[in-house]
Amino acid sequence: VLDFKLKPGESTGMHSHPNYLVYFFTDGKMKITLPDGESSESDVKAGDVRWSEAATHNNTNTGKTESHAIVVELKTH
Repeated sequence: VLDFKLKPGESTGMHSHPNYLVYFFTDGKMKITLPDGESSESDVKAGDVRWSEAATHNNTNTGKTESHAIVVELKTH
């Protein structure tokens, strides 16, 4: 379990996860960039839960407030 906080304009840097869930504590806007440069923007709401298959990406907080979420990575066998 990872506690994830990003201030406005902050980025995580390129990183990888196994399959994972994200629970958002705050509303916000995120830009997700993949290693090939492809990107998408997403509005999130407090209480949202998102599932993702294993991925490598960079997250950037494009909103005006701090983003806070927990990331739950599933164990691999």
